[in-house]
Amino acid sequence: MDERLKIIYACDFSLNKSTGKNRATRQKLDALKRRQGVRLTYYSADEGLLAPLKLLINEFRIIASILKLKPDAIITRGSAGSFSQVLRPFFNVLFVREVHAAGLEELRLLPFKGIKRFFAYVKLSMSLLQDKRADLRIFNHPQLMAWYESQYQMRGKSCFVYNGFEPSSASRLSRLEAKEKFGLAEDVTVLVFTGAASKWHGVDYLVSLQRCFNAHGDQVQIVCGGGSMESYDPEQLCLNFSPLDDNDCADLIRAADACLLPVADVRISPGSPLKLYDYMVNRRTVVAQRDQLGYSDEVHRHNVGLAVDFREPEEARELILDRLSANKRDDDDYPACSASWSDRIEEWLANLSESAEK
Repeated sequence: MDERLKIIYACDFSLNKSTGKNRATRQKLDALKRRQGVRLTYYSADEGLLAPLKLLINEFRIIASILKLKPDAIITRGSAGSFSQVLRPFFNVLFVREVHAAGLEELRLLPFKGIKRFFAYVKLSMSLLQDKRADLRIFNHPQLMAWYESQYQMRGKSCFVYNGFEPSSASRLSRLEAKEKFGLAEDVTVLVFTGAASKWHGVDYLVSLQRCFNAHGDQVQIVCGGGSMESYDPEQLCLNFSPLDDNDCADLIRAADACLLPVADVRISPGSPLKLYDYMVNRRTVVAQRDQLGYSDEVHRHNVGLAVDFREPEEARELILDRLSANKRDDDDYPACSASWSDRIEEWLANLSESAEK
């Protein structure tokens, strides 16, 4: 008799793309599959012109799997699981939601128009309804959890668990080898930023910081690897390598003397930045936005860097240069960080167990 904890995981997006969200979800599911005592079944919905039909097909697969496997818990993200949750009175199963954003409130930030915007509104509305009805909500940020609790009447329990890293995703290059790969001079201090080049990631702060380094004649170069910087950096002050696949991105991080983690306060939640954990798994000093949960608190908790206010480039410059001159940390001296996806999954399962007992 199989006495493992039976879990169904379902999301409403494809796992075949190379975006950070897709990669992190694959890594998370791999960690769940490796976890002793867990039997995992998962479903995802392909995207494209027939997205509504594919989502509907995905729902029937989820319901059929519930009837066949009789799982202990079903974890869903996005609009996935909407039909199965409506039928919850017939299923003796713990319904869990993974919540990463206040989707309806942030729809204004998305570049959708017409039918695509309408479809996004429907999906996000279905997602919110599930969030409120779930037995357990796993948020990726405490600020998002607090906002939900202040806005909605919700059943069940809420918790937050930050994102994590997959140890095997680390680059195998040395700093020198990585600099050679990207044509970066050995005598130049390299500060790397990876992630989407967007307003809410604070990439405009990086341009101001590079301008500040240049004004002081510092041998410091900010290097970005997350999409076009043209609209934020028309003078091309920062170097930009794009597009990069997962391996190239890890290699670029290995070329860094330190990695940058700015954020702009334009969303309900700043999110749990995947790039922070990419920096950590590649054993690089992290410069995070000061006084920002999910950023500076994690850097201080794991002792992997420093916090600055990127909105004040002169001050940030001084703190970064002081830290790098005083702390030429060797890779072997990097602290062990309990922030892998396996570590995060243990937090998930502890909260699942607590919710199941109530």
